[in-house]
Amino acid sequence: MLEIKDISYRVKDKILLNSISASFEPGKISGIIGSNGAGKSTLMKIISGEIQPTTGKIYLDNNQLRDYYSAFPATMRAVVSQHEALNTDITVTEYVLLGRLIHTMGRYQVSDYQSVERALQFTGCLEFAHKDLLSLSGGERQRVQLARALVQIEKDPYVYRGYLFLDEFSANMDIYYQQQMLKLLKKLCNTNQLAIIIIAHDLNQIINYFDYCILLKEGKLIMSGTPSQVLTTDNIELAYKIKSSQIRINDRYYFIH
Repeated sequence: MLEIKDISYRVKDKILLNSISASFEPGKISGIIGSNGAGKSTLMKIISGEIQPTTGKIYLDNNQLRDYYSAFPATMRAVVSQHEALNTDITVTEYVLLGRLIHTMGRYQVSDYQSVERALQFTGCLEFAHKDLLSLSGGERQRVQLARALVQIEKDPYVYRGYLFLDEFSANMDIYYQQQMLKLLKKLCNTNQLAIIIIAHDLNQIINYFDYCILLKEGKLIMSGTPSQVLTTDNIELAYKIKSSQIRINDRYYFIH
């Protein structure tokens, strides 16, 4: 389990995060949610190891990560970024294979290509394997990015263990592929010792697919817990400044604004 305690982050005189505590458990999809400017991206960068907090402590399996980068190895964490720069000619297979660099230092074996094939098959991208990455649609590229992240944290064939961070994964996907991706992520959580942490905006996706979420406003934690606990009409109005109501249709919950 990954835990953060009293995490704060300051840039000069501006406080971007103020004493945030939360925990992210394997087997669960966790969401970091809130309006624009709430501090979601900053918190994601801290818990994924991209930046260090100004104050606070981070624990991995009850051990404090004092030297955060070396103590939280890249074989245990992978990031799927919405804004990854992809400006070079490279095939899908070559791109996904980059996820194996941390394991092989570039000396690829047959097993590494097999890992790539498994990840592409799992994400529904095997048909793109020999295509130019830049020829794919935005949604297709994000599924390929997920495949690259999976080969990075694969321990044994089809066994993924560690922490997977996704920054607004559904931004470039149509509704069908959003649903397919959420179902795939659920399957990953249910069958692996994998914690998935997502920056998310769609409240309907959060309440129907996520297991845990933390709601931020202006760098402060409003509430953490299950989506049904956190996404009350009062909390939604406080965080997003909108009034909403919730309805249930065929065991699914939907927010109406």
